[in-house]
This record gives sequence, structure tokens and C-alpha cells, in this order.
Amino acid sequence: MNIYNIDQFQKNEYSWNPVAKRRAGNYFIKLGVGVALIFALYGLLGYFLFVTHAFVTQTLWGYGAAMVILAFGLRLALNAGSRKQTRKMSSDEKHDYALYFYHRHGRKNTVLGNFYLVICAQADVCQRKYELAEQALDQIVMEKCKADQLKQIWLLRLIIALAIDDEEKMQETFICYNGIEVRSKGFPATDIVRECVDHRDAETLTEVMKQSVVVKKEHPLRIGCISIFLAYCILFYAAALGINTDSGYVLRYMFATISILVTFLGLLVLVIWLNIRLFGNETFSRRSSVNKVCFVIICAIFLLCMAENSVIIYLGLEWKEEVISQDEKYTYLKAYSERAYNVTTTLYRTNNPFVMQRINSCLPSADSNWSEDSTDSSDANQDITDNSTNGASNSASDETAGESATDNGISDSDSYSSELEQYQLLENEITAVFEYLQNEGQFTDAELSFDANAKGETYGLISAGQEQAGTRMVDVEYRLYINFNGEKTNDEGKTCTEIVLEKFYPGGSYSTELVDFYLVDPDTLQVVDEHKTTW
Repeated sequence: MNIYNIDQFQKNEYSWNPVAKRRAGNYFIKLGVGVALIFALYGLLGYFLFVTHAFVTQTLWGYGAAMVILAFGLRLALNAGSRKQTRKMSSDEKHDYALYFYHRHGRKNTVLGNFYLVICAQADVCQRKYELAEQALDQIVMEKCKADQLKQIWLLRLIIALAIDDEEKMQETFICYNGIEVRSKGFPATDIVRECVDHRDAETLTEVMKQSVVVKKEHPLRIGCISIFLAYCILFYAAALGINTDSGYVLRYMFATISILVTFLGLLVLVIWLNIRLFGNETFSRRSSVNKVCFVIICAIFLLCMAENSVIIYLGLEWKEEVISQDEKYTYLKAYSERAYNVTTTLYRTNNPFVMQRINSCLPSADSNWSEDSTDSSDANQDITDNSTNGASNSASDETAGESATDNGISDSDSYSSELEQYQLLENEITAVFEYLQNEGQFTDAELSFDANAKGETYGLISAGQEQAGTRMVDVEYRLYINFNGEKTNDEGKTCTEIVLEKFYPGGSYSTELVDFYLVDPDTLQVVDEHKTTW
């Protein structure tokens, strides 16, 4: 049986080296686990994107790029660790390790197959198994080999010819070996090879071949860390630039600030390290000065672009968060921000340390000196004295209002608590309608989630999928909105909240349809179906 012939080789009949087989098997187990984890992570990110609507759909492209870089980098790290491991193996272990890989990849990839066959032939020559080495070299597709591989192949054939004392092959292989010019260092000098040929000394040439191999340092841990860091950079910037602000989502301050510092400083260090490594490389140092200057300029432009994006992201953050309430689902925050000298506060809800969603409009802060009178366009042409007088008047009015509010027992925290209670009541009323629909046999397999539209209006999303419309399938969402246009009363004359069930088409292919209207008692959360489809 020719063990290098893929069609003839019987894996179960071959006597494998147990160490080599175990290590090769571990490699493919690690590879499979890594691929599964990357697909699971991408699926999790995609699920989070579609369920929460926290990011626009285009963000998936950024996620995909991050996953590709992560997969490619971890594969490089795994291969580097494999090469580092083989250097510590004996010739027999190295042979079976390469043979295992050859029969996994040789049929699919000729270039990889050639690579593993050369390793097998080297191991066979070192073990004086010249017939096996000859079989391995015969399976190599010479047209797919680079100059370095060709020179290595002819060196191995020369050693085999010396070992079997074939004069004709000796001369032929020596001429071929000597005729291939390569820049890499890793081959015996021509004079030494000629001397071994003259003395018919295969053993010495084999030792010289082993000593001439240039051992490059492998850094699998460094490669893995760099790939994870680059993937995180792309993930963060994709999330920061693709967050769905129309639905009230923003990044949380602590997460965004730490990520900005880590990503930008990390990229800065990485670019500097890359320049140092490249300028110390012989191949790069032989390039013209123009190429080197262009490379430095490209690196500088890249860092400036990253710095600009980082500043834009940071300026769009809410710069202070304060927890005001918490329930089973969400933590409610009061966030402060400054827009054009106007300090504002906004209520948010969140259940994670990464993003939060707005649940009310911006309100002027009590500590802010800004007032509507100072920004009115009609006052723009008034003189300084008038502005000063108006400013003093406004300040006095603000102080009076503040004292009055304090005397009446009204505070900012009471105001925010009231708004939060109203928002929680809104969620409870929508939840009551959703449960009513399920009890009626509708949307039984659906789950309720809350979101906000571009106007900041909160709605309950109860179903999302595709339906047949004419001759094509269209995306459809069923939403529950609260109708704030006037008060509604039930049959008992009690004021109730009216909630509308809408059929919304995200693609904009059809107009939104009104499905039904429901009245909800705010005290008992009892639901009454109005059985109407118009306002």
C-alpha cells in the first residue's frame, strides 16, 4: 500500500504514531469548536439586533466583517501553535502528524498537499526510509510548487540518490538543485553540497540539511490577541455608528468611554509596533523611500480617521447616569447631557451594560441657567442692556418658580417618579391587551417586547414575520399603540385608555392597517374589545 496515494490509503489499516494522531485530532477538534462558537456568536448578535431593534440592519455587515477577521486570526493562531508543536516532535511523530493532515486536505487543496508531502519526505529521509520518501516526492504536483519548495524537493532527491548510489540521478538532481535561485536562507551552501556529492556522503548532507533550516519564532498567543482586539474594534464602531437613535437607543456612557479608550489606544500601539517591525524587516527595508513614506502617511490618515470617529461617538453620549428605579425587567435611569449649552435630562430604561432606550422627551435641568427667552430669535437684535435686564428678570422668575415649587413640595425626583409611573402603567396596559388577545386564541406563540418609533412613541411589538400580499411575501409587524387623542369611556362611564392594534409594513410597501381597538381600565387593567377598525 502506497501511504501517500489518497485513493489507495486505508486509514484504519495504517499503524499510526499515537502521539501524532492524538495531537492532529485535537487540532481539528479545536478548529471545529472555534467555527461553531463564531457562528453561534454571529447568530446571537443577529438575534439581538432583530429582536431589540437597537441597531439598524446594516450593522450586520460590520458584525460579519468582525466575525471573518476573528475566524481568520484564530485560524492563523491555531496554525502557528501547530507549527510550534511539530518542532518538538520526533521524526516519526512529525511524519504521521503531517500524513494525517495530508489525507484531510490533500484532495481538496493541492498546495497544502504539496506542503505536507515535503514534510513527510523530510521525516522519511531523516529516518533513512528512502523508498517512502521517494513515494512522497512522486505524489507532489510540481506545477503548484514555489521556488523554495522546488529547491527543497531536489535536495531531498539528491540525498536519496546519494543513499542508493545512483550516479546518473546524482548528477541530474545536483544540477537541478544548483540551478534554482532563492532569496531565503535555509539551504546548504553549494560548496558543501558538492563536497558531499563527491564523497557520496548522504548522512552528512542530511545533517547539514537539518541544521540549515531557519526556525522562525511562532507567537500564537499574540496572533490570537490581535485578532480578538481587531474584531472587537470593528464590533464596537459598527455598534456605535449603527445604533438606532430613531427608536431612542444610545450607548451607555461607561461601556462606550472604556471602549473608545481601549480601541483607539490599542490601534495606536498596534500601528506603531507594525511600523517598527516592518522597518526592521530586510524585504521592506529594500523598498524605495517613496513607498515607505506613503505607508507612514496611510497609517497617519487611518489614525486621524479613527480619532475623529471616536470624538464624534463620545460627544453623542449621555455624560452622566443615575439610577432612579428598578423592576424585574429593567433598570430605569436619569441621564444628563449637554446640547448647545443646554443641560438636559432624559429617562432611559436598560437591562444590560451596553445600550439603553429613551422613554421620555428631553427636559430642561433645574441647574441649567438656559431659558427659552435667551434663545428666542426675536431677541437677537436687542441691545446689551435689554438682554441684561431680561436675563435678570428671567433669573428672578426662575428663582421664584423654584421657591414656589419647593414650598408646594414638588421636586425633580417627584417629577421623574411620576413620569416613570406613567410609563410603567403604559407597559402594564399594553401587556393586559396582549394577554387578552392570547386568551382569545390570537398570537398564542408570540412574545411581547417594547420598542419606540422615530417620534419616541412607545409601542408593544407582539408579532413579526412575513405574510402573503398578492403574489409576493412582505414583512409584517403587529403593534399595540396607545391612542392619546382624547379620553375614552367604557359602558360604565369610566375613563379608560384606548389601545390600537396596528398591522405595520416595515418595508413601506403598504400603508399601516388598523386591526382593532381596545379599552383598558387603568385601575383594574380589564380589557374591552371595541370591535372597530377606524378612528
